[in-house]
Amino acid sequence: MPASESFTAELAALLPRLPGAIERDNTGLSRSAAVSAGLPVNPDVLHAIILLHREIPLAAMRAAALAGEPWHPRPVKTCLRAIDRFTARLYDLGQPRDALGIEDDVRRWTRVTKLALGLRTPDIPIGALCPVCAGAGLLAAGSEGFVRRNGHAVVVEWEHAGRVYCPAGGESWAMGEWPLLGRLLEAV
Repeated sequence: MPASESFTAELAALLPRLPGAIERDNTGLSRSAAVSAGLPVNPDVLHAIILLHREIPLAAMRAAALAGEPWHPRPVKTCLRAIDRFTARLYDLGQPRDALGIEDDVRRWTRVTKLALGLRTPDIPIGALCPVCAGAGLLAAGSEGFVRRNGHAVVVEWEHAGRVYCPAGGESWAMGEWPLLGRLLEAV
C-alpha cells in the first residue's frame, strides 16, 4: 500500500469540514477575518478550498496520463480515491519518482487543510542556517492534530513532532539528535 493512501483518507475526511470553517478563525494565529460580499471569511480556509479544488483534479488527470489510463473530470473526493489507485499503479509500472511526487502533493494538501482548520501549528524558524547545505533556515516542525474516534465521540489527538528540519535540503534532526545539531551549528 503506498504511503499516500493514509494521507488521502485523512484529507478526504477533512474536506467536508472546510465549508463550515470559512466564517471562523480556526488557526489560532489571531488573524482578522477578511470581508467578502458582506460576510467574514477566513482567508486560510478560502485558500485551502480554492487550492484543493484546483490542484486535486489536475493531479488525478496527470496521474492517469502517467499510468496510461483515460480520465474524465470527476468530483474532488473521487479524484482522491483515484489518486491512491494511480499511485499504486505507478509503483507497479516502475515509476517511483512520479508516485513520490503525487504523495508529496497529498502531504502538502493535507498540511494546508490542517493549517486552515487549526489542526496544525505553523513550523517555527529557529534562527540558524542549515549546517549541511547552508542554503535555508532551520525550522522546528509544528504540532499536528489528528481527528480520531474514541468510542462514540470524535476527539482531536495532538502529536508533537520534536523535529528540526531544513526545508531546502531535507535534512532532519529528531529530539535526541539536537545536541549533535547544536555542535554542528557552533562549528559553522
